[in-house]
Amino acid sequence: MKIGPGWIPDFLEVKVSNGGLDFKVILIELEATQTTALESARKYLPENPISAVEAFKTYLNAIIGQCRVTADPRIKDLKHLLGLVSAAPRIQIFTAAGLRDSKEFVEVLPLIHQAASSSLHPAASRIPTAERFEAKGQRVLSRREAEGLQRTVRILDAVVTGRDDSGGNFHSWQNVREKPLHQYAAEQSSTAPELNRLLHRPRNRGLRVDLDKLLEELLAVWSRSNHLQTSKQQIAVSIEEYLPIAHRFRAHTPMRVIFQEARQILAKNSG
Repeated sequence: MKIGPGWIPDFLEVKVSNGGLDFKVILIELEATQTTALESARKYLPENPISAVEAFKTYLNAIIGQCRVTADPRIKDLKHLLGLVSAAPRIQIFTAAGLRDSKEFVEVLPLIHQAASSSLHPAASRIPTAERFEAKGQRVLSRREAEGLQRTVRILDAVVTGRDDSGGNFHSWQNVREKPLHQYAAEQSSTAPELNRLLHRPRNRGLRVDLDKLLEELLAVWSRSNHLQTSKQQIAVSIEEYLPIAHRFRAHTPMRVIFQEARQILAKNSG
C-alpha cells in the first residue's frame, strides 16, 4: 500500500466496529529509536485522508487479484473486507509510531486534515454546523474563536503576500521576531483598528470584533499583493473554511503542511 509520494507503511492495522459501520485504518511505522519512529510516522500526517482510503481500497483489490491467481482461500475474507470498506459511512485514518522491541505504540495521531470524529467520504466531509464560523457582522468571540481567527488571518496573509516558505514547525513560526502583518497593523492602527486589535489581543481573552470592517482592512492589505488577487467575499469564504482547520494544528505541525492547505483554499475561492 503506497501513500502520498510512494511511502509504504511497515504494517497496517484495521479495526472494524459498530456492525461494520465504523472503520479505523492505522498506518504503522516501526523503528529502532523513538525519534526515528516519530519522524517516520508523522510524514503521513499531511496526506489527504480520502486519498489514503482510496489507496487502501486499491491495495485490497491488488491482493484479491493475487489470491485469484494463487487460489488463496483468504480471498473470501478479503472480498468481504473490501465490501465493508466500500459501504462504510465512516472511515478514519491514523498514523502510529512504534519501537521494534515493544508491543506498545509511542504515538497515534489522526491525519491532520481529519478531525478524530470526521467521516472521510467526500459527500460527508463538510464541516459540522457546530464548528462553522461566519465572517460577518459584529461578534463577541470566545478566546478559542479569537485565537483561531488570529491564526487563520496570519497564515492566509503569509500565503497571499508570498511569505509562505517557512521550513519550521507551527510553534517556531508563531514565535518569530519579524511579523510584517503585526507591524503593519500597529503602524496603521487608525486605518486598520480591527486588524490591530485582533493581532495584539491578550492571549487569554476573547475579542469584540466587527468582521465586516476586518475584511475591508484585510482587502486593503492583500489587494497590494502580486501573488494572489482576491475580493472581500472571497476572503470571507476562505476564513470561514480555514478557521476550523487552524484549530487543529499542534506545535510540531510542519508549516509546509499548514501553508499547503491554505494555498488550496485560497486558490479555490479566488478562482
